[in-house]
Amino acid sequence: MSLPQHLPTSENELLYDVDVSTENALRIYYNEEAHCIITRSIGFVYEDELRTFLNKIISFLEEKNTNKLIVDLTYRQTYTEEDQDWIDKDWFPRALKAGLTYFGYVLPTDLFMQLSADEILVKQKGSVHVIPFGTLEKAIEWIKQQGE
Repeated sequence: MSLPQHLPTSENELLYDVDVSTENALRIYYNEEAHCIITRSIGFVYEDELRTFLNKIISFLEEKNTNKLIVDLTYRQTYTEEDQDWIDKDWFPRALKAGLTYFGYVLPTDLFMQLSADEILVKQKGSVHVIPFGTLEKAIEWIKQQGE
């Protein structure tokens, strides 16, 4: 499997791009029209690389002064139990403190990743508006309509 193409540059500014291997990558974009951060985590990426990536998301939320995030999980493989726990107990509270209010995510094609994402996100209901989508286009459409 090769890496999927980047999002169109006419609409999305590439902020962070790390090819971990020929099949695994981490990407962060800024969509100015929607005033949101869009991320893509592709394949199996764990521990330090994943945590650096997630911490960059918080930095870019603050830098771009936005409270909107779309996480495209289409190509993501499951998290480890340790990473899942870190996201839930460490990363999410800091993302909320940074102002995260609107969180759209594109459902992964991998069933185990769907279960992993659901387990993390169900705990965040009420603290942030979390909405799943079938496509990135639908997620962007929704997030454009959300207030600051």
